[in-house]
Amino acid sequence: MSSYLAPDGDLSALATYCGIKTQTAALLADLAEDVAAATLAVEARCGPVAARTATVALRGARAEILAPWRPASLVSYVTEAGESLDVSGWIVDGYTVTRPGWAIIPAGTLTYSTGYPSGEVPEPLVIVGRQMVRQLWRARVGNPRAEGEPGIGVLWTRQAELLAGPYLLPPLGFS
Repeated sequence: MSSYLAPDGDLSALATYCGIKTQTAALLADLAEDVAAATLAVEARCGPVAARTATVALRGARAEILAPWRPASLVSYVTEAGESLDVSGWIVDGYTVTRPGWAIIPAGTLTYSTGYPSGEVPEPLVIVGRQMVRQLWRARVGNPRAEGEPGIGVLWTRQAELLAGPYLLPPLGFS
């Protein structure tokens, strides 16, 4: 199990953060499920956190491409006719990709890298992810110090919203 919260697959630090004193294989397997769920929750709101490759198809010629996630770097562009275009001079501004001089981009597929390399994930996103893992863990096993039934709580807290604010995906229709 690899996640930006445990890039090497070692869940011991997260287990300690969640208050798990005896780290059995069964408990760590349950924790791994919570890590996966928390990672998905953060990425649903902020886009990919761990570095990966993404593609976006452009249907019809346009002056710009609006990527669904922030491009870290452009890898390639292949037109529908199969021609590879040199992307070295293309301009990335937030989620928008343009060619120099706003030259028209023919229909095709853009491949780009997104997310953050291991060790460069912004600390606020790591904190939000850890807090979500702990909240999921507490909901799973119950928190004897908290009042109410196990599982009561809100996954995406106001604190998480504030910490992740600069990394949140823009509303649809904006670039």
